[in-house]
Amino acid sequence: MFIPAVEYLRNEKHIEHISVYGQSMGSIFAVLVAQYIGGMENLIMVSPTHIPFEGTLADKKTMTGHSVAAWQEKDVPFVRADLSAVKAGKYQKHPAASHKVTGMWTAYYKAYQDKDVERKAWLQVEKTNARILLIAGDEDEAWPAEYSVKALKKYLDDKNYEKDVKVVIYPHGSHLNGLMPNREREKKLYRMLPLIGLMYKTFGRYRKENISYFEQSEKEIIDWICA
Repeated sequence: MFIPAVEYLRNEKHIEHISVYGQSMGSIFAVLVAQYIGGMENLIMVSPTHIPFEGTLADKKTMTGHSVAAWQEKDVPFVRADLSAVKAGKYQKHPAASHKVTGMWTAYYKAYQDKDVERKAWLQVEKTNARILLIAGDEDEAWPAEYSVKALKKYLDDKNYEKDVKVVIYPHGSHLNGLMPNREREKKLYRMLPLIGLMYKTFGRYRKENISYFEQSEKEIIDWICA
């Protein structure tokens, strides 16, 4: 899926400096692009996970028994987050979280608890050879992104990773931050941002802060790439 895009940038557009960006589940594919295709100067992961998961069918509940990602027709190692066992969008209290989280959050958190399986499925970010920027909110409703960011930083430190690594964690930050479409072109989308709080409760509760995080994280990303 990603090889043609990278080849187009390199061979058709003759672009020498390429970065790869992934938000939420896209963070998995960003790492895999940098790891398997290679040559990425920067890897940016926003509200990320540190481990691929088992995929689902289009209903988002029927588990497939296969990873969400494959390389050369083989599953990338993954953990099972059983979304069929939870009500993904229902909010609840969880002893491991200071804020209310979704059923989806609980499924992903549970998937991390078998440490042997977690270790075997860990994204091998040290093989990307890229400068790495990690961004998360500390009250992510969708999955434990702050845990993943801190785990990735420790993992890289333990590997004595030589490239630059930066962690940004926003207080009362939601799952939603990172690069947004052009503000002038997408004025209607930006007017709708406050409505996101109906779905993402941290965003709704700390609306002013989280709207500001879009601008802050955008600046962090652009500054990181341009450094």
